[in-house]
Amino acid sequence: MLRKIETPAKCELRSVIRFLHAEGSNAAEIHRRMSKVYGETFMSDRKVRKWCRNFDAGRTDVHDAGGQRRKPVSTDDLVQRVVGWLVDSGLMAQEPT
Repeated sequence: MLRKIETPAKCELRSVIRFLHAEGSNAAEIHRRMSKVYGETFMSDRKVRKWCRNFDAGRTDVHDAGGQRRKPVSTDDLVQRVVGWLVDSGLMAQEPT
């Protein structure tokens, strides 16, 4: 009996795809096999095909590429303005050093 893995990390899924693809499994077979363990909604068949193409093109990293994450919304200027406001309002005793 197979055990379901409920909340896998993205890099775990990509590692399994990379391994099975290296063994010679095609994307449809990989999706079918992984759906049994990770559930039907673990990743779309289209995404599995995309990752297989990426690995065929030479990609070896299974982690998110840098720069694709959400951009930070704070800046040094904004932090200094907030700290100044907190000090001026008496909510903070002094500016941190």
